[in-house]
Amino acid sequence: MSKLESKKFETRREQRQVNRNFKLEGVETLIAEKITTTYEVVRKIEHINNRKELVEVSKLKLDEKVQRLTFPLTEVSARAVDGYRREGVPSFVLKKDDKLYYTEIPEDISIENSKLLGVHRCAFAGHECQRLSAAKDEKGGCKKVRDRVKRIERYPWIKVGYETFNTKYDCFIVIECSHYEHR
Repeated sequence: MSKLESKKFETRREQRQVNRNFKLEGVETLIAEKITTTYEVVRKIEHINNRKELVEVSKLKLDEKVQRLTFPLTEVSARAVDGYRREGVPSFVLKKDDKLYYTEIPEDISIENSKLLGVHRCAFAGHECQRLSAAKDEKGGCKKVRDRVKRIERYPWIKVGYETFNTKYDCFIVIECSHYEHR
């Protein structure tokens, strides 16, 4: 390859990490897999309007490592959960049978699309809750929708659900709710 041609392409090794395959072992442990994939990426160097742009030409998977992540859950009070919120601790809270189970998690974990315990009952496509409205409860609305702050421990009608907070990808998922009304 001539010097001129070698300047037209850039080859780099890059790693991508993703967390997936979330599971619960009862109320004792949250489990996930951290997948680290190493690629060799070739990009073509183009100059457009005096700007250097890199256009991906190929990506070759070189290696993939799977690391099991375990996060032990402990039963906690609503007051303890509030303390973790105020302290900025990246957290996961499971609510089941009127009890709260807590664990600290990495701030870059996204659990929202995992369907950890099933689908989000409030807004599952085709099965949205009829009360998914900011109207007052007596007019068919829901306090969870009206509140700007998500705090699963504040809603006694939520029977099973989970929430992450102080993360890059906070979520609040309701699995069982005594207020749920199918549309």
